[in-house]
Amino acid sequence: MGLRSHHIFFLNIKSYIIEIIPRNMDIPIFYAVYDEDESIYIGPAIIKNGIPSFTGELVPIKSIPRISRDTRGIAIIVDVKGLTRKNFDDRLLTTMDIPGSDIWYLTQIDSSSDILDGFMGNVSKLLIPYHTSRSTAMLKDAFEMSDECIPTIFVSDGLAMCRDDKKRKLSDIVEEMTNIGFANTIVLDTDGSVKEEEWEDIRARFPSVIPYVGNGTSINTIKSMIFEDIIIDHLY
Repeated sequence: MGLRSHHIFFLNIKSYIIEIIPRNMDIPIFYAVYDEDESIYIGPAIIKNGIPSFTGELVPIKSIPRISRDTRGIAIIVDVKGLTRKNFDDRLLTTMDIPGSDIWYLTQIDSSSDILDGFMGNVSKLLIPYHTSRSTAMLKDAFEMSDECIPTIFVSDGLAMCRDDKKRKLSDIVEEMTNIGFANTIVLDTDGSVKEEEWEDIRARFPSVIPYVGNGTSINTIKSMIFEDIIIDHLY
């Protein structure tokens, strides 16, 4: 499934010129866990150093209304337990569903076999955390295996999280993923530490990046830069 771009058409009556103004597509993100009662629950969460943790009350995923009534939407589901334990939860993988939405699944992926397993459930696209991938060669394998894989870069203190607890300049990692051939790269600015001017540079050089901002940079600032798509927190 390709990313959708939406447009608003504005007619400038005075000059009789039609202007096309791009508008972002908001992609909601849900933090989920498969519980012992064989139900999936979601709730508000924060991500710190690549590890998500819940910050509020959990509700059943089945309580979520259809995201879009007119067209099929997109929803990102984060495997909280899998990223915490560093081993994705296959029970969540095989049972998750949000009516009317294609699922983009973010979980612990560190090998090529994980990629194959990641598509066993109701998954439209598999989001692969850069810092959990075993190697750049593994990410190249992911690109060759499926065009439904999206590398996902976690940001902490303004830098991209890398393997072995190292960090590097964000734009260098985005460029690396672009050079491999990925159509999109997701950037999760989990602590809002990416400066506005760096977002502007990334938007200019890598327009297919899909951003998410936590505390810090205003979501309205990101929207004003006219990225094709933006990840937003689901409001409970």
